[in-house]
Amino acid sequence: MNIFKFFKRFIKQPENIVVDFRKITSTEDISDINEFIAVDLETTGLSSYEDRILEIGAAHFKDGKIINKFNMFINPKIPISAKITSINGITNEMVKNELCEYEVIKSFYDFVKIPASRGIIFCAHNANFDFGFLEYAFNRSQISLRLKYMDTLQLAKLYIEDIKNYKQSTLEEYFNISNEKSHRALTDAMACGEIFISLIELYRLKRKDGPINYRKKKNIPTDEDLQVCAHILYFLKSRGVDIGTISFFRNSSKYVDIRVNGVNFLRFKIQKKGKYIICDKSRIDFNKYVNEDCTETEGGINYARIFFSNSMLLDRLSAYIFDSYNEGIERWNSILEYGLDDDFEEYLVNSTSIDEAEMNELLLEAKEIDDTVEVKTKEKIKIDQVVLTKKSERIPLNEIENIDDWDRGFDEGFPFYLEGEDERKAGNIKESIKLFDIAREKGYSAPALYRSYAMAYRKIKDYENEILILQEGIERDERHRDSLEGRLNKAIELLYKKQNSKK
Repeated sequence: MNIFKFFKRFIKQPENIVVDFRKITSTEDISDINEFIAVDLETTGLSSYEDRILEIGAAHFKDGKIINKFNMFINPKIPISAKITSINGITNEMVKNELCEYEVIKSFYDFVKIPASRGIIFCAHNANFDFGFLEYAFNRSQISLRLKYMDTLQLAKLYIEDIKNYKQSTLEEYFNISNEKSHRALTDAMACGEIFISLIELYRLKRKDGPINYRKKKNIPTDEDLQVCAHILYFLKSRGVDIGTISFFRNSSKYVDIRVNGVNFLRFKIQKKGKYIICDKSRIDFNKYVNEDCTETEGGINYARIFFSNSMLLDRLSAYIFDSYNEGIERWNSILEYGLDDDFEEYLVNSTSIDEAEMNELLLEAKEIDDTVEVKTKEKIKIDQVVLTKKSERIPLNEIENIDDWDRGFDEGFPFYLEGEDERKAGNIKESIKLFDIAREKGYSAPALYRSYAMAYRKIKDYENEILILQEGIERDERHRDSLEGRLNKAIELLYKKQNSKK
């Protein structure tokens, strides 16, 4: 979703200034595109509202060849951080004598105004980022421009499966495209254009075999999943819901998301231990059902897995399902109100829909399951069932610097946390813990620090230290309980198993 559209509602524009950058859905027919302009920006940061453009690069392609180029630096009138310089190589010195934003935007307008007026398509990789920045810049400069653009990132996700990720550099390697100066605007724009050409050709090849099915096999619910989907659809239809708006999507972790107009409102999963729907504890008397706490990735301790073994048990959840649907409708209406609906057509394309005939067939085919089937849920292990023999080697809280100054603690400790995260992800666990200790000593106390500590200790199976650090995180700020307690409960469970396996 293009968050720019949200803020754009609150920007006052002169009546004669019209800046309209319209994203074209990635499911459109692109086989006839033979002329386009690829764009790339380098910026001072990630916020299109607060940060500024440093460099604009654009390449005008026609019949597979570049016929024109644009490349200019901008003096952003704000400092360029060392982190940004390390990414794109642009320094404060390089831009101090460059033109201001208005002058460069005016020159860029001269470059694109005729192609844009002819309806020529623009493209970029992660296009909402680039065109969000440009739209703000055109508004500030009070220069009118209408254009249409496509996103090579989303196109690649639709057309390519056998790839490790969808970064521009990965796609360059995939299509054997040379980019000698990565993270510079013009060369990245030129490479993006080559990627777009390759994706257009891939689309043409796929279309030769008939209409393109954008749904990836791994995202199509299984037959057993679809039987559950059919039951849920039946409940919704009985409440007067237009089932044509409902679709289903199976993600890589085998959860099935239920969507209205592309907006998720419910999730379930089928695994060996049983079928369960993820429910918000505040909206359901979960103790009436066979349940267990959700994992951290499922929402943590504020959510419960509600198990069901057959449709009759699922029927008991019909009121919750309908309420969840209504919440989904409210979110969809908000999305429409703020104009943030660009991506949802693509979400629908990647989802599976069931019509009434298919629903009835699935209901008939649903396997009979013995009502006496018991779902074995985990017994929750409590802290007093384990023995903590270790004492924390970290400095006590009363010796921590900046403990009463959160902002200063963040400023001084956060850099060490980031270094620690890099070490943890590289597998250097002991070094990462040392850096987390320094971040803590400096006064950094965000939940992210305690989660990273916990993941580091989990990796080396030091469950006692994991428990101790998570307890500290909760004790320091009770607001962190929701995000840390699920991980704490798991650490207690693992320590219990470890201690009792020796008996």
